[in-house]
Amino acid sequence: MSSDRFIQNHLRNLPLFERMTPDQINLMASAFQVIRYEPGQLVFHQGQPTRGLMVFVSGRGILTQRGADGLEDRIGMVETGQYINEASLYHEGLESASLRIVEQSIVLFLDRRQFLQLLVQNPEIRTNLRVTTALDSREAALKMFKGQREDESVLHIFRHHWWSFARHGWLALILAILLWIIAALLGAENLVFGLALGGLGIIIPGLLMLYMWYEWQNDYVIITDQRVVRIWRDVLRFESTINEIPLERILEINIDLPPADVFARLFGYGSIHIRTAGEAANIHLHIMPDPKLIQTMIFSQRDRYQDDVSQRNRENIRADIERAMGVGGVTPSQDAPETAKKGRGEIGLPFIRTRFVNQAGEIHYRRHATSWLGHVILPGLIILGSAVVGFLSLALPDFPLSGGAGLGVSFIMFLIGCLWFYMADWDWRNDLLIVGQQTITLIHKRPLWLQNQVERVRLSQVDNVISEVSGLFDNLLNRGTIRVSLIGSNEQKIFGKLYDPQEVQAEISRRQAQMKASLNQSDVQQQRQAIADYLAVYHQTVSGTQAAPPFNPPAPSQTNFDPGTQPAAYSPYSANTQPAEPSQQPTQPPPVRDTVRPPRVPRVRPPDSLPE
Repeated sequence: MSSDRFIQNHLRNLPLFERMTPDQINLMASAFQVIRYEPGQLVFHQGQPTRGLMVFVSGRGILTQRGADGLEDRIGMVETGQYINEASLYHEGLESASLRIVEQSIVLFLDRRQFLQLLVQNPEIRTNLRVTTALDSREAALKMFKGQREDESVLHIFRHHWWSFARHGWLALILAILLWIIAALLGAENLVFGLALGGLGIIIPGLLMLYMWYEWQNDYVIITDQRVVRIWRDVLRFESTINEIPLERILEINIDLPPADVFARLFGYGSIHIRTAGEAANIHLHIMPDPKLIQTMIFSQRDRYQDDVSQRNRENIRADIERAMGVGGVTPSQDAPETAKKGRGEIGLPFIRTRFVNQAGEIHYRRHATSWLGHVILPGLIILGSAVVGFLSLALPDFPLSGGAGLGVSFIMFLIGCLWFYMADWDWRNDLLIVGQQTITLIHKRPLWLQNQVERVRLSQVDNVISEVSGLFDNLLNRGTIRVSLIGSNEQKIFGKLYDPQEVQAEISRRQAQMKASLNQSDVQQQRQAIADYLAVYHQTVSGTQAAPPFNPPAPSQTNFDPGTQPAAYSPYSANTQPAEPSQQPTQPPPVRDTVRPPRVPRVRPPDSLPE
């Protein structure tokens, strides 16, 4: 009990647990271990899998990193009152440095699995956790996957259970046994041939297991602080697909264990079904390790995401009320990292641009340049053939179409080829996918008024965006398809043969996040204006005949606030446990309001008796 009280006293100073109730602190303290380290002892080494949070109650250690030359350089120090590896509580990773003790130290250690198990058993704790996790400065610029946003942090990476590829190991084992038996039978007559088959009995099954491992390695789920992303690749079919669901779109997560699968009970894997308002946007994951834990992690991050948005809104409104009442609070900064990252500029040759941006900031995507080539190759050949026929009709007297007949045929072919070329080029040029600030527009036009189809959907209606690249040729050209799913509908808007569809998907995701932040800022501004109106009426009521100066809330910043942005982050290698000091910006004195009080009426004592 005394040990728990010792741990509790130190946990209360950690920003991660500062919102917890005493009972929750008591539960969290039971998951910590007290470890003593002696000088010279290595706590962890670079490249080792991260294990959990470490709080230095006393002592100190140095952080070293091995460079490309094999030498270790000192990059930092952890001292009393500091903690490291907070990020390891939420996702697996590798230590980017080594920690060695230089002074006898007492460390409080929280294992990741103990922490996650505690959250599963006590889900109410996650609502009071204050996430201050930030990537190490040496890893801040590292992108975990294509399309990751600048202000987005990867919290968890989950792959299929190792049994998903190990269960097929019997194929490699049977193949190896067959080759070894054949090698033993033929080796008696031809030793060299037998040895060759025996070698193949090791190489071929090994390559088969390597392929199955590679397939397992390239199918994983990423949970960020803003969305859930699934990435999977099929090596044999040269297929690559990225599917994402924003956290606020997730309605339910169902898990199930295969009832007839004995190994599912033995190894603890199962299936996870992440559902949204539209059936086409759902994500189905099979043979996932500890599905209950993954379900808890997604719900926990979704709740934390919503809590962060609500907390930020409350702080802004509270600051406005304090300013209106003359308390003198400092208005929180409305600046936030820009959500909409500017994409690349124009792509393609000047006459076949596949990507360009108009003055309104809308990005226009056309189909891949090879699609244009497929459209115009036949009319181009006809034009080229007309030139050849015309030349031969003039240069060769024995040519069947010599003279005027050849020139006439050449002219007709040229006209037909030019008209066909124009129509084919017009057809390709007017098939557009336009990503705007609030809408996505798909345009399919055909020349001569044969077809003119324009589909426009709002970004707020987009439930999911999937990018697909399938086939060897498409992978070499980086050409694929975009599928847009809508909320409450099983229909998908499809636009194929795009260059770099993953970049298009990322751009749609960025625009969607930007619009979501803008709508959130607009709602907050309306709430603040309503409060300002109430306060104005209040001042008019208490001030008598003269109304107080109206209070106008500060205008929103030009940079939209992103609700997915995390609160002030602490470096996992050098974060202090002390709370942040208040801002040093000078605060304005409370405004002085001139109010007109009604004249005081003297009280008159009534006479003792009324006149007769």
